[in-house]
Amino acid sequence: MQCENREIMEALGDRTRFSIVEALSRKPMSGDELAESVQRARSTVESHLAVLLRLNLVTRRLDERTYYYEATPLARHYTGIASGSGTAPETPVAAASSASASASASESSSSSASTVESPFLRSFKFRSRIISIAAAVVIGAIWPPLNALIPISILVPALTLGMLAAVLQRDTRGTINMAVIASFFTSVASYFMMEGATLMTVGVLFFAVLTIMVAGGLAAFLFTRMVMRRMTPRVKK
Repeated sequence: MQCENREIMEALGDRTRFSIVEALSRKPMSGDELAESVQRARSTVESHLAVLLRLNLVTRRLDERTYYYEATPLARHYTGIASGSGTAPETPVAAASSASASASASESSSSSASTVESPFLRSFKFRSRIISIAAAVVIGAIWPPLNALIPISILVPALTLGMLAAVLQRDTRGTINMAVIASFFTSVASYFMMEGATLMTVGVLFFAVLTIMVAGGLAAFLFTRMVMRRMTPRVKK
């Protein structure tokens, strides 16, 4: 049992697999719907589903030549996700029994699901937040000295920030937060580089840089997200 528990924990430690289980805990999905939901290639999703099916974390049913997948109670137990029809089982043994019963009854329509943030999800969000802050600090602090050596348009760090936000933050609010951090460190770095600079000068510079960072960052964010969606295959199985 300990070996099985460790294997399940290691499987769900993968970010993509956890995202798949989280999505399937909300409602059953086909392979195409799931690939679009987690924003991964269909082939990538299918390889992860094979692992989840083997560990009894996901069930599969055939409906009009299309496979539909759904998270089992066992998966909800390990990820801390509770379905709208009930809560996760208290023990892995009970969860496995419920999962077997769920496989035979999976053709019935599932009720709406509510998500409880698990340690896995909190860990992913925390790591993404830290990386985002670090990236914004580096982008903001490195542009003034580089620009002093080689003239570089402020749009370059702005667009870079937006592309990183599309991968790390995945929402416009995260993009704006990164723009604020980058603009602040750009202003601070410029203050130490400019002779006779005053706090008022730094304040004006901050808002000017912030405007460009937000505009360029959001444009790059939206463009990158569009490209990522179009790269996801939508070929029906």
